[in-house]
Amino acid sequence: MERTDWFILYTVPHTGTFFTFRFLSKIGIERGSRDSNYKDYIHMHQVDYEPRQKWERELLTRRLVVTARHPHRTFLSHLIRAGEGESKRIAAKLNRLYGIFLNTLKSHESYGILTLDCEEHLREKTLLDVANFLNVDLNVYGEAIRSYADSWDPFHFYCKPDENIKHNPLISEYEKDPSMIKEYDLSSLRDAINWYEKVRVRN
Repeated sequence: MERTDWFILYTVPHTGTFFTFRFLSKIGIERGSRDSNYKDYIHMHQVDYEPRQKWERELLTRRLVVTARHPHRTFLSHLIRAGEGESKRIAAKLNRLYGIFLNTLKSHESYGILTLDCEEHLREKTLLDVANFLNVDLNVYGEAIRSYADSWDPFHFYCKPDENIKHNPLISEYEKDPSMIKEYDLSSLRDAINWYEKVRVRN
Protein backbone atom coordinates (compact mmCIF):
# COMPACT_ATOMS: atom_id res chain seq x y z
CA MET A 1 0.00 0.00 0.00
CA GLU A 2 1.30 3.45 -0.88
CA ARG A 3 2.26 5.59 2.08
CA THR A 4 0.26 8.79 2.49
CA ASP A 5 2.20 10.40 5.35
CA TRP A 6 5.45 11.09 3.48
CA PHE A 7 7.11 14.46 3.91
CA ILE A 8 9.36 16.68 1.79
CA LEU A 9 12.95 17.64 2.50
CA TYR A 10 13.08 21.09 0.89
CA THR A 11 16.52 22.69 0.56
CA VAL A 12 18.42 25.45 -1.15
CA PRO A 13 21.42 23.90 -2.98
CA HIS A 14 24.60 23.79 -0.87
CA THR A 15 22.83 24.01 2.49
CA GLY A 16 23.45 20.50 3.76
CA THR A 17 21.16 18.35 1.63
CA PHE A 18 23.43 15.29 1.55
CA PHE A 19 24.31 15.74 5.22
CA THR A 20 20.58 15.59 5.97
CA PHE A 21 20.01 12.57 3.71
CA ARG A 22 22.59 10.72 5.75
CA PHE A 23 21.16 11.87 9.09
CA LEU A 24 17.63 10.79 8.17
CA SER A 25 18.88 7.37 7.17
CA LYS A 26 20.58 7.04 10.58
CA ILE A 27 17.23 7.54 12.31
CA GLY A 28 15.35 5.03 10.19
CA ILE A 29 13.83 7.38 7.63
CA GLU A 30 14.04 6.21 4.03
CA ARG A 31 14.27 8.51 1.02
CA GLY A 32 11.96 7.93 -1.92
CA SER A 33 11.67 9.49 -5.35
CA ARG A 34 9.22 11.74 -7.17
CA ASP A 35 7.98 8.95 -9.44
CA SER A 36 5.30 7.93 -6.89
CA ASN A 37 7.72 5.80 -4.85
CA TYR A 38 7.77 8.33 -2.02
CA LYS A 39 8.70 6.00 0.90
CA ASP A 40 9.17 8.19 4.02
CA TYR A 41 10.10 11.37 2.17
CA ILE A 42 11.23 12.91 -1.08
CA HIS A 43 13.72 15.69 -1.65
CA MET A 44 13.13 18.86 -3.61
CA HIS A 45 15.03 22.02 -4.39
CA GLN A 46 13.04 25.04 -5.48
CA VAL A 47 10.20 24.27 -7.87
CA ASP A 48 11.44 26.02 -10.97
CA TYR A 49 12.12 23.06 -13.22
CA GLU A 50 9.05 20.80 -13.02
CA PRO A 51 5.30 21.29 -13.51
CA ARG A 52 4.54 23.73 -10.73
CA GLN A 53 0.91 22.95 -10.00
CA LYS A 54 1.40 19.48 -8.53
CA TRP A 55 4.47 20.19 -6.45
CA GLU A 56 3.42 23.59 -5.18
CA ARG A 57 0.29 21.97 -3.79
CA GLU A 58 2.33 19.24 -2.14
CA LEU A 59 4.80 21.76 -0.73
CA LEU A 60 1.98 23.65 0.95
CA THR A 61 0.22 20.61 2.40
CA ARG A 62 2.99 18.16 3.27
CA ARG A 63 5.20 18.35 6.33
CA LEU A 64 8.48 20.00 5.38
CA VAL A 65 11.97 19.62 6.75
CA VAL A 66 14.30 22.41 5.64
CA THR A 67 17.96 23.19 6.17
CA ALA A 68 19.33 26.53 7.35
CA ARG A 69 22.83 27.71 6.53
CA HIS A 70 24.04 31.30 6.56
CA PRO A 71 23.55 32.60 3.00
CA HIS A 72 27.08 34.01 3.07
CA ARG A 73 28.44 30.48 3.37
CA THR A 74 26.01 29.21 0.76
CA PHE A 75 27.18 31.93 -1.62
CA LEU A 76 30.84 31.11 -1.03
CA SER A 77 30.15 27.41 -1.55
CA HIS A 78 28.64 28.15 -4.97
CA LEU A 79 31.29 30.73 -5.83
CA ILE A 80 34.33 28.51 -5.25
CA ARG A 81 32.95 26.08 -7.81
CA ALA A 82 31.97 28.73 -10.35
CA GLY A 83 35.02 31.00 -10.07
CA GLU A 84 35.60 34.46 -8.62
CA GLY A 85 34.48 36.16 -11.81
CA GLU A 86 30.99 34.72 -11.40
CA SER A 87 30.04 36.50 -8.16
CA LYS A 88 27.26 38.63 -9.69
CA ARG A 89 25.73 35.66 -11.48
CA ILE A 90 25.87 33.51 -8.34
CA ALA A 91 24.30 36.25 -6.22
CA ALA A 92 21.49 36.63 -8.75
CA LYS A 93 20.97 32.86 -8.89
CA LEU A 94 20.76 32.58 -5.09
CA ASN A 95 18.41 35.55 -4.92
CA ARG A 96 16.05 33.67 -7.25
CA LEU A 97 16.38 30.35 -5.41
CA TYR A 98 15.95 31.84 -1.95
CA GLY A 99 13.01 33.88 -3.21
CA ILE A 100 11.14 30.73 -4.30
CA PHE A 101 12.16 28.95 -1.09
CA LEU A 102 11.03 31.73 1.24
CA ASN A 103 7.76 32.29 -0.61
CA THR A 104 6.92 28.64 -0.06
CA LEU A 105 7.72 28.85 3.64
CA LYS A 106 5.65 32.00 4.11
CA SER A 107 2.60 30.00 3.06
CA HIS A 108 3.40 26.98 5.23
CA GLU A 109 2.19 26.64 8.81
CA SER A 110 5.21 24.85 10.26
CA TYR A 111 8.33 23.03 9.27
CA GLY A 112 11.27 21.31 10.93
CA ILE A 113 14.64 23.04 10.64
CA LEU A 114 18.15 21.60 10.70
CA THR A 115 20.77 24.32 11.17
CA LEU A 116 23.82 23.13 9.30
CA ASP A 117 26.36 25.65 10.60
CA CYS A 118 25.27 25.93 14.21
CA GLU A 119 27.67 26.14 17.13
CA GLU A 120 29.10 22.81 18.24
CA HIS A 121 27.13 22.72 21.50
CA LEU A 122 23.86 23.09 19.56
CA ARG A 123 24.42 20.26 17.09
CA GLU A 124 22.53 17.64 19.06
CA LYS A 125 19.71 20.11 19.69
CA THR A 126 19.12 20.87 16.01
CA LEU A 127 19.12 17.14 15.19
CA LEU A 128 16.68 16.46 18.04
CA ASP A 129 14.44 19.27 16.80
CA VAL A 130 14.10 17.50 13.46
CA ALA A 131 13.69 14.08 15.04
CA ASN A 132 10.94 15.35 17.34
CA PHE A 133 9.23 17.14 14.46
CA LEU A 134 9.12 13.79 12.63
CA ASN A 135 7.97 11.87 15.73
CA VAL A 136 11.08 9.69 15.77
CA ASP A 137 11.28 7.28 18.71
CA LEU A 138 14.19 8.63 20.75
CA ASN A 139 14.32 5.45 22.80
CA VAL A 140 15.33 3.67 19.60
CA TYR A 141 17.37 6.36 17.83
CA GLY A 142 18.60 8.64 20.63
CA GLU A 143 22.08 7.17 20.60
CA ALA A 144 22.31 7.45 16.81
CA ILE A 145 21.41 11.13 17.09
CA ARG A 146 24.05 11.76 19.75
CA SER A 147 26.64 9.92 17.67
CA TYR A 148 25.79 11.92 14.56
CA ALA A 149 26.06 15.18 16.51
CA ASP A 150 29.43 14.15 17.94
CA SER A 151 30.90 13.26 14.57
CA TRP A 152 29.19 15.98 12.47
CA ASP A 153 31.08 14.86 9.39
CA PRO A 154 30.65 17.13 6.35
CA PHE A 155 29.37 15.44 3.24
CA HIS A 156 29.86 16.46 -0.38
CA PHE A 157 31.99 19.44 0.67
CA TYR A 158 34.55 21.25 -1.47
CA CYS A 159 37.97 19.67 -1.54
CA LYS A 160 40.70 18.85 -4.06
CA PRO A 161 42.87 16.07 -2.66
CA ASP A 162 45.24 16.18 -5.65
CA GLU A 163 45.99 19.82 -4.77
CA ASN A 164 45.96 19.18 -1.00
CA ILE A 165 42.88 21.40 -0.61
CA LYS A 166 40.78 19.97 2.20
CA HIS A 167 38.33 22.83 2.76
CA ASN A 168 36.70 25.61 0.80
CA PRO A 169 39.38 28.35 1.01
CA LEU A 170 36.80 31.13 0.68
CA ILE A 171 34.80 29.83 3.64
CA SER A 172 38.03 29.36 5.61
CA GLU A 173 38.86 33.00 4.94
CA TYR A 174 35.33 34.03 5.90
CA GLU A 175 35.57 32.11 9.20
CA LYS A 176 38.76 34.00 10.05
CA ASP A 177 37.51 37.38 8.86
CA PRO A 178 33.75 37.70 8.19
CA SER A 179 34.28 41.21 6.82
CA MET A 180 35.78 39.67 3.67
CA ILE A 181 32.23 39.10 2.43
CA LYS A 182 31.97 42.86 1.82
CA GLU A 183 34.00 42.30 -1.34
CA TYR A 184 30.75 41.02 -2.89
CA ASP A 185 27.40 42.73 -3.35
CA LEU A 186 25.01 40.43 -1.51
CA SER A 187 22.33 43.02 -0.77
CA SER A 188 19.86 40.87 -2.71
CA LEU A 189 20.21 38.15 -0.05
CA ARG A 190 19.01 40.37 2.81
CA ASP A 191 15.67 38.55 3.16
CA ALA A 192 17.42 35.19 3.17
CA ILE A 193 19.87 36.35 5.83
CA ASN A 194 17.05 37.74 7.98
CA TRP A 195 15.20 34.42 7.72
CA TYR A 196 18.31 32.49 8.70
CA GLU A 197 18.96 34.71 11.72
CA LYS A 198 15.34 34.31 12.80
CA VAL A 199 15.07 30.51 12.56
CA ARG A 200 18.56 29.12 13.21
CA VAL A 201 18.87 26.96 16.31
CA ARG A 202 19.74 28.87 19.46
CA ASN A 203 20.57 28.13 23.09
